[in-house]
Amino acid sequence: MRKIAALLAIAAFAFHGFSATWYLDNAATGTGAGTSWVNAFTNPTQLTASVLAPGDTVFISGGTSGKAYTNNLTAVESGTASNPIKYRIGQDAGHNGVATFPAMSFETYQNIWFDGARNPVFIPAASVFNLNRNAANMGLRTTRTNGLGIYANGAGGVGNRVRWVEVGPHGTLADIGSIDGIRLLNMTSISNFVIEYCWIHDIQNDGINHNLTTVQPLTWGAMIVRDTLIERTGDDGIQWSCNGLTLYRCKLYDHWRPLYNGHPDQLQLAGGASSWIAVVNCILGNKGNSLIIGEHFITEGGFIGPMLLAGNVFANTRDWAWNDIQAYGVTHNAWRPNDDTSVNQGWFTNLYVLNNTVYYQSTTPFKFGRAEPTGGTRSVFDLRMQGLIANNLLIDTKYNTDTSGNLGIQGTGDPTGAADQVAYTTNDLPAVNNIVAGPNRSMNYHGVASLDAMVHGMGNGTNMPAIETNLYSFEIAGNDTVAKDKGFSLVALTNQFPELRTDLSGRPRGYDGLWDIGARDAAPTFSTNELQLWIKLDDDLSDGIATDSSPRQNHGKHFGYLASQDVSNRFPISMTWTNPLTDEVGGAGFFQRIRDDWGVYGQSGRYIGFTNLADFQSKSNVSVMAWIYYQPWDITVETNFGGASNPRWFSSGYAYRGGFAAGLFSSKYSAVRVYNADGANEDYYVGYNQEHFVSDSGNYQGYSTNWAHLGFTWNGQAGILITYLNGIPKATNSSLGQFPFTVRGPSGGLGSGFLMLGGDNHNGRVNLTPEDDFGDQYPNHAWFTGGMADFRLFTRVVPPEEMYVIPRGAKAAGDFSYGGGGGGGGEEGGGEGGSSTGKHSIRATVANVGRITGP
Repeated sequence: MRKIAALLAIAAFAFHGFSATWYLDNAATGTGAGTSWVNAFTNPTQLTASVLAPGDTVFISGGTSGKAYTNNLTAVESGTASNPIKYRIGQDAGHNGVATFPAMSFETYQNIWFDGARNPVFIPAASVFNLNRNAANMGLRTTRTNGLGIYANGAGGVGNRVRWVEVGPHGTLADIGSIDGIRLLNMTSISNFVIEYCWIHDIQNDGINHNLTTVQPLTWGAMIVRDTLIERTGDDGIQWSCNGLTLYRCKLYDHWRPLYNGHPDQLQLAGGASSWIAVVNCILGNKGNSLIIGEHFITEGGFIGPMLLAGNVFANTRDWAWNDIQAYGVTHNAWRPNDDTSVNQGWFTNLYVLNNTVYYQSTTPFKFGRAEPTGGTRSVFDLRMQGLIANNLLIDTKYNTDTSGNLGIQGTGDPTGAADQVAYTTNDLPAVNNIVAGPNRSMNYHGVASLDAMVHGMGNGTNMPAIETNLYSFEIAGNDTVAKDKGFSLVALTNQFPELRTDLSGRPRGYDGLWDIGARDAAPTFSTNELQLWIKLDDDLSDGIATDSSPRQNHGKHFGYLASQDVSNRFPISMTWTNPLTDEVGGAGFFQRIRDDWGVYGQSGRYIGFTNLADFQSKSNVSVMAWIYYQPWDITVETNFGGASNPRWFSSGYAYRGGFAAGLFSSKYSAVRVYNADGANEDYYVGYNQEHFVSDSGNYQGYSTNWAHLGFTWNGQAGILITYLNGIPKATNSSLGQFPFTVRGPSGGLGSGFLMLGGDNHNGRVNLTPEDDFGDQYPNHAWFTGGMADFRLFTRVVPPEEMYVIPRGAKAAGDFSYGGGGGGGGEEGGGEGGSSTGKHSIRATVANVGRITGP
């Protein structure tokens, strides 16, 4: 008997020693063993602790267009930090609809993921204004009228994750009890808990409710809520009661009227939520009581902070029904603990309030300090403050009164020893480069309650900037002279807070060393010097012309077959696309490889030819870039990757010095090919660190299944080639030698070639001719299948800061300008390159979001 028990134990260990995959489908009709879709579990209750182990994944069928499960989805076993247990929506056709449960629960278990991502490489909304776009990728949902949505308690606050999940509606307007969207109850500790890419809506009580954590976090990001839309809650959007909360790129908006539970705030920071709090690049608006109310407990000799409030929009719409009853806009105050005695002394330290926009708040729009130390609230008698309040923009706030305190930084002046005071020096808590504009321009600071913020000096002003408010986008106009480039430089803080580098629309901030005032920057700009081709591909392509939006008017044209096949469609067709970095929707061109028995490879394709070469032939320097989408490889039609199907989206020549091409080259990884000498074997390849590739299996994978911005710069005078992916430099080759960019024709000639979009010109004629002088048919291969938008060619080395902002919606700055010389006329290397370094020099490294975005 003991031998049998031992064998069973060994078998169990062996079984759980490797990650397993399980399947849940309430329509399955097989054995119910959970080992495949056919034999899937049919009820979540079959997912027991005896089945699941760390590292396991449970795929949940959402059917073709969605299905509902009767029982809750409940965790039954903990994973580990390195091997979480994941509950994922099905990824296969017929199972990747939306799976709906009454509720989901972590219980007390740790390192559990509820992951509803229907497409794992779906690119989330780039702008907080467009978070609703993420709903299309949410494959898990909870909803019911009589209970909450997602629950955790006790030890269940460690390593858990909710992602791509829709939560709501929960409860009813009948107000039948305290029903929250997500509730974290009586937690023993919280760390590495993440809620991301979720939509929490129509919740009777709080969107997210947390009441207590026994062991307080002492670091940033113990709880991260990011890229999440929370709207229409009956009480708070989020009620939070411990340290370590980070809100990043979230929108908390609107109220589920007519419910008015408690005092509804978009974000209530209560009690223990006193330190390591960050709210960055968020939108909060239209709430019954407050947008943020911070009631931060302070103990004798204790601290509030650090706290970061940066890049946020706090705004009510002008037609908000409860504008006249809203109690506060944003307030952060020191409060006493739950007793009747005020604290004698404490510190509000490392308070960073930076680049926020506050709009149309009537009562106490923006206040930092303490509750009163006497009376009903209790607080702290002697509060010392330290931090930085900079670049904030208040517009039409406190519009209904001429009293002071619009921007309210409480204070009595410099510290004077133990006293009833809120004390700091102007060096301890500088308030610089803030704007208070509109009917009420008041600002309280350092013991001075002024009706005009300019009284305080330090760059504070009252002029109204040129800013969009009709649509509530709060974008600074490009020609503004009040807020644009007038902010206090925050470069010194970007190592500690790298998220300051972008605004809430995803635009780079301070990339040129200049900072705007307010939450949303003016659109970045790029220099148009030496812009020779700007083919946006957003016009009507049915006329066979791809319009050049540069003044050079080098329009691309439809060539295709000669007269014998004159009716061919060998020109891209119009399509729409969405810029994943800006969420802007525009026009693009769709290119396609077509099997038509043309040439030695039996194929041709849609392409654009440029024959007016004088503006870029034999130029010393060149920069090429475009938005590109590779259609995933299909084994039936061989659209991309494999044999002669390797697509080039750009080409200037083959096997002769200075010929360039970009695309795929016998590999699924994007690269740039360049010839530094004449000869078919004199080619060199510079890639993108294998970060951009096309699927070679038919499945979606990598950047290439979505749009990406590919580019390169060539400094022919120094012999340096740099590739860029989405504006980020990826690879450099400085060993190629010095030579100009060339466009080659038959026999490598410089006067008869053409620049090609959509394939490899192979030094052929621009038309698809029966054969050239040597019996060859070029171009004849490497046809591109996929989308292209916003192609640009400069005859200068575009600097890194411009390469970064161009795919992020940068607008043309100034007049188009063209330098002297730069070769041309068909003579290789004829003249010096007319180069321009662009408008700005880069002064600080563009950083990715790091600390705030967390694990």
